Amino acid sequence: MRAGRGELNPVEEAEIGQVKGLKVLHLQCHFGADTLCLAQRGAFVVGLDFSSAAIAAARDLAVELGLAQRARFVHSDLYDAPSSIAEPASFDLVYTSWGATCWLPDIGRWAGIVAHFLKPGGRLYYADAHPAAYVFDDLAKLPDGKPGYFAPYFERKPLVMVDHRDYADPTAHLVNATNVNWLHPLSDILGGLPCRPLFVILSEAKDLMPVASGDEVLRFAQDDRRLGKVKRASRSFFSSTGMPAAVLPFWHSSIATEAVTSGNWRPSPVLPR
Repeated sequence: MRAGRGELNPVEEAEIGQVKGLKVLHLQCHFGADTLCLAQRGAFVVGLDFSSAAIAAARDLAVELGLAQRARFVHSDLYDAPSSIAEPASFDLVYTSWGATCWLPDIGRWAGIVAHFLKPGGRLYYADAHPAAYVFDDLAKLPDGKPGYFAPYFERKPLVMVDHRDYADPTAHLVNATNVNWLHPLSDILGGLPCRPLFVILSEAKDLMPVASGDEVLRFAQDDRRLGKVKRASRSFFSSTGMPAAVLPFWHSSIATEAVTSGNWRPSPVLPR
């Protein structure tokens, strides 16, 4: 990024398309790495996060990279975003990715906030771990050595975990170690969008995570000898025969577009992949 062109994960690189000249809202942006990558590509971006420390770091990084005129960072809870950013129906793209919606108790309100900010014909880009992956538990192995079970796929109650580890620094020991997550089934995530109205125009599930991980679940999924022959290629939800593809999904990505309220509705173009 300091060299002038930061990189997104290969998933987003393949799917998000051109952003030059677009007005982009990055929800739950953390310290703004992806936000600033989009700014380096010519987008005008607003990043929002509830962490004051993360927002302070993002602002400092924007100044360091000479992107303060293209990138603005707002300290706010996600559910307060409509009052914190008084720009309804003004963004070409809302961007959310990787470990974001699992922290939200109400996924329907999240979808409503996305729709609130998108201009007619604007797009949502969303990529995250597939909720099916959360069914398994790295730390509770079955007798045969495979991962055990963590939570039912359709669990609606909050998942409270105490974990002193830090995914960014394996040597760290967190003092505030209690995490509260929500496992939102894909039907809740995607099902809430058309009601806003947002039309899902692309949704895919894949069998490998695009980021490095030492988790047992991922190691088993990537090892043909243990979970069967898992082909290392992306798969859509359905095979060419129309039947569900026989592969365990570990992440998914979706693109949705805001309806145009007058004239003939036409979605924003999705670039060839």
